[in-house]
Amino acid sequence: MAAVVGLSPADGDDPAPLWAAALRRDAARIESLLAAPRADGADDPSLVEALRSVGPAFDACVARHRLDADRWAPALAVHVARLVAARRFAPSSVRRWALTGIWPSLGGDLSATTPQLLTDLTTAAAHLDAVGDVPAWARRMAAATGAWPGEVSDEDLRRLGVVAAWRAGHVRLRGTAMRISGGLPEPVLDAALGVSDAREALQRNKVRPLWWPDGDGWPRRVGGFRGFGGPWRTPPVVLDGDGAEWQVRTREGDWTVVADAFGAAVVPRGESPAAGRPAAAERGAAGVTGVVRAGGAVLTSLASSYQLVLHPEEVAS
Repeated sequence: MAAVVGLSPADGDDPAPLWAAALRRDAARIESLLAAPRADGADDPSLVEALRSVGPAFDACVARHRLDADRWAPALAVHVARLVAARRFAPSSVRRWALTGIWPSLGGDLSATTPQLLTDLTTAAAHLDAVGDVPAWARRMAAATGAWPGEVSDEDLRRLGVVAAWRAGHVRLRGTAMRISGGLPEPVLDAALGVSDAREALQRNKVRPLWWPDGDGWPRRVGGFRGFGGPWRTPPVVLDGDGAEWQVRTREGDWTVVADAFGAAVVPRGESPAAGRPAAAERGAAGVTGVVRAGGAVLTSLASSYQLVLHPEEVAS
């Protein structure tokens, strides 16, 4: 029982007594559950360090949300051990922060949630880390759960997670977030989106995707040279669009650019058909290969750039 027994400091000054006590009460079973992660490469020193690191968050959540410590402790221990075995629990890992920082920051009444929440949080944070702003998502989740009336369920948290992730820059969740928003209580929706009267803001955003009450930072550059982390090997040309989705072509194929007030994403569409310029794209000034205006937005492509220029119509590029 090396991992569990090694949890407490030698001087007995345990920073997470609820966590240590829960693990010891069920030490034999938890050690048996840790056998698989150990076989996958989780060594005891790493396990002890990782299990200690989540102790304060466990104690805070158990005390704040009246969680059943004996139910949550084995689930958290195994979840952490699996992350350690997969080399995904380094001190700088976003998955680690999801457990040690985001989980205890959630407000409201989480007494009805299940340990599945642990997997949901770490998976969502890791996915968003590649496309959006995880700290912003964490702030919106904390605010929205704090505004939730009554008990918060696992499903409630998943719904909030989608809306908050969209607000934090995951633009491909736009349609799903819009649908979910209709079923959220107004104070919760306002908190998740960070504005007052969010329903009115959403209605305006549906028509003008780049509009938001506190929107700024225009113009925005989208895309880039693949050698520097962008999607394209040749400069893109904008062909068409509706204000939220734009059709773009490069020599290697066709693409869809999804963009709104919160973020942008580039999605490949397959091989390019025969070359040609659809009527929707304007012919621009010298050096401009395409200009499309739609939904209150303008997307411009330049012969000399691997980046597209996006901005609301009322903002000069």
